[in-house]
Amino acid sequence: MPEKDDNCNVLDLIIDDTISVEDLKGCAKINIHKLDEECAIQPVLYAHASRLHAAAKHEVRKAKLFLDMVMVEQSASVRANPKEYGLERVSETAISSLLPGLPPVVDAKEALVKAECASDKTYALVNVFEQRRSMLSNEVQLATTVYFAETAAASRDRTGQDFAEKISKQRQEKQNG
Repeated sequence: MPEKDDNCNVLDLIIDDTISVEDLKGCAKINIHKLDEECAIQPVLYAHASRLHAAAKHEVRKAKLFLDMVMVEQSASVRANPKEYGLERVSETAISSLLPGLPPVVDAKEALVKAECASDKTYALVNVFEQRRSMLSNEVQLATTVYFAETAAASRDRTGQDFAEKISKQRQEKQNG
């Protein structure tokens, strides 16, 4: 995926449907010299980040369901064959203390933790693009304020200069006349 120098190549991001968090990280920067382009790509970037987050949340839900399924299967297996698991008799306390250490349960929990971590990262990325939108708004407002302030100052300077020239001309006419 391309790195962002002056501007993120959003077209490449859109064409390549396998966008990742790493792909969008470089796009968080703002080039204040190209605010029009930055504002144009912001909704696309935000949409991609939001889509990544929705997919990550879906993976978390799937991982939770898988963990629940593994817990039920392992519980049933322990109840069906308690001696294989080193239990003399089956009780809820024995099963609940044994289940967390079983390899399939441990693997399912690790998968859930990884999915939650990915979801947290994509949530942070969505927040980055929300902040970027706010910063773009501030930059545009600042740029327009500076633009109009410079125009007004230039106008005042011209008016002041015109006024000074008029007074100078009147003084010369009085001296000459």
